[in-house]
Amino acid sequence: MSDDGLTESPTSADAMIGSVLNRLATVEFDDRKDEEEEDESPDDEKTNLAEQEEEEEEEVEEVNLLSEESEGIDDPVRMYLREIGKVYLLTADDEKHLARQMEEGLHIEEIKEGYVQAYGHPPSNTRVMVTLLEQWTELLPVYKAAKTFIDDYEKIIGDKTPEVDENGDTVAFKVPKWRDVEAPKLRNKGYVDVIGDAQFRGLVDQEMDLDFRIYAMQKARMEEDEAHLAIVKLSTITNIIGAPLLEKMAEEAGGEKELLPPAPGLVEKLSPLEDQLRYHFDRITHEGIKAEKRLTEAN
Repeated sequence: MSDDGLTESPTSADAMIGSVLNRLATVEFDDRKDEEEEDESPDDEKTNLAEQEEEEEEEVEEVNLLSEESEGIDDPVRMYLREIGKVYLLTADDEKHLARQMEEGLHIEEIKEGYVQAYGHPPSNTRVMVTLLEQWTELLPVYKAAKTFIDDYEKIIGDKTPEVDENGDTVAFKVPKWRDVEAPKLRNKGYVDVIGDAQFRGLVDQEMDLDFRIYAMQKARMEEDEAHLAIVKLSTITNIIGAPLLEKMAEEAGGEKELLPPAPGLVEKLSPLEDQLRYHFDRITHEGIKAEKRLTEAN
């Protein structure tokens, strides 16, 4: 149906309904017509009344028909607006948060599916966690680069060649939101403290810091695309694990050094946390499914 049909039909229908009602009103309240009818013969009066009733019935049917057509035209619009009201509009930050939840849920599912393909049965939740720790171990060069980049930020950026715009003017440097010059250094902190640190989370979780990507490329000897993906993966894995759960695992395993790289027999050492890990991963997977649904509805 065309846009014109949607906009014009309800208006013309309302106008015709009003016109018919006005005509019906004038039939009942026209004093002159009443006086003329008094002079008519009974037979003429019956004939006129019958004709009048027939006309009124036709006009009422016309009003009902127009009302139904008007309502039918409005219904899809009303339904559309009603559906829109059920869906919350997402901000850019909302979309990023939901995308992160979705990515974390998918990451857990990929680990489980890969294990099933390799061994023919689902992994225990401790096995899933140890796989995450193995993946983090592969990213330790980028992780260490992040710690140094945060601790020595001003020095690293100070050595950088100033950027210029198309007119040759120097572009003013903007300090990133994650930077806190008064925060403690990360150099001597353990894994639990680092992945729970606000600066670390801001650096790897927020919009890609291009200066850090260049720094990670140099320190980890990676290509640009490889460094980019490594930073994203580091963000996902450390966010899935989380500092509180990492601390509990360190207690069960006998210290952080048993976790990265995973020591032999770590799956068995972490077995007392199996139920807690199952709840943890189920929650992440469930939130990922909900996030995907919300993103789909919003788009």
